Amino acid sequence: MSARPLSFPRERAVASVLGDAALGGLIEHLHASVERDGLAARILRNRLAYKALGHFSRRRADPVRRLFERAPGAPVWLGSSRLERLQRTYPYQPYKPDRSSWEAKGLHRAGQIQKALPERGNLRRFLDLGCGDGRVAWNLRRFGKSVTAIDIRLGTLGPQVRGSGLHFLRMDAADLAFGDESFDVVYSYDAFEHFADPAAVLQQGIRVLRPGGFLFASFGPLYASPWGAHQWHCIDVPYCHLLFGEDDLSRFAARHGQARIAFEYLNRWTVGQFRELWNRYETRLKLVRYYEKLHVGHLDLIRRYPSCFRSKTDCFDDLIVRSVELLFEKR
Repeated sequence: MSARPLSFPRERAVASVLGDAALGGLIEHLHASVERDGLAARILRNRLAYKALGHFSRRRADPVRRLFERAPGAPVWLGSSRLERLQRTYPYQPYKPDRSSWEAKGLHRAGQIQKALPERGNLRRFLDLGCGDGRVAWNLRRFGKSVTAIDIRLGTLGPQVRGSGLHFLRMDAADLAFGDESFDVVYSYDAFEHFADPAAVLQQGIRVLRPGGFLFASFGPLYASPWGAHQWHCIDVPYCHLLFGEDDLSRFAARHGQARIAFEYLNRWTVGQFRELWNRYETRLKLVRYYEKLHVGHLDLIRRYPSCFRSKTDCFDDLIVRSVELLFEKR
C-alpha cells in the first residue's frame, strides 16, 4: 500500500511565482544542465531554482507515472541476456573517487550543516551517526564544534582523522551508549539508507538530543531509485536491481571481473517508508526544512519495462526520489 501523503511540506508548484512559460523555459534549461554537466550541487544552492526543477521533473514524469499505474505485476524480472545488451547501452565506468577532494567535500558538508542551523542558541555538542571516513566530523571541529562520531565499522576512517583527537567510537546507531539529552545537534550523511533499522536510529537520535536541539540528515540514493543499489563499483545500468534478480547480477559481475553489489549493506527502504517514519514523530519533531531530490533521467526504462517496476512497488515516487535532506527541531 502507498504511504499516506507526507504532512511535511515538500517541493511545491512554483507556478504562482513564475508564469508557466517562464517556468518551462527556466526549468528545461536547468534540467538539461544537470543531465549534461552534473550541475546539481550548484543548482541546489538556489532553492527557488531547485523547487522549480522538482516541479518540472514531476510534470515530466507524469505520463510514465500513468503507464506505471496501469501496468500488470508480471513479468517480475528480465532475462539475463537483456542485462548484457543494456550494459552496452550504459558502458561500465570504473568508480574512481577523487582523493584530492576529500577535505573539500567534508568542508562543504560541514558548511551545509552550519548554514541549515539557525543562528541562535549554543549549538556546540555534535553527534555524527554513521560517520564513515570521518571527513564531516573532522571539518566541523574546525568550526569550533565538539564532535563525537560513531559508526558500526571504523575501518574506513580517512588518514587525516586518525590520531586527530576526535572522538570516534565503534557503536550501533540503533543502540547509542549516551545519556538522554547529551547533544545539541545530531546529524548523519549518506547513512540512513544503510542503517538496518532506521526507525530505531531515529528514536535513539531523538533520545540523545536535548529539547530545542536539531537533527539533520542528508542521504541517498534511496533503494528504488536509479542508483539505489549503490552499483557504481560494478554495473552501470540504472535500476538494474529492480530489473534483474540478485543471482543474475552477481553472475554478470563475476563474468566481467567486477565487484558484486553488496546488497547486505542496504536496508532497501523506499521514500514511502521514510515518509511514514517521519510522520510517526510529528509530535516530537518540528519540521524546519525538508527536500526530496528527484532523478527522472531514466524514465525510458520504466516506460519500456513497467511491470518490472510495478511488481516491486505501487508508489511511483519510490522510483524517482533519489535522496532526502531534512532538518528537525526537537520539541
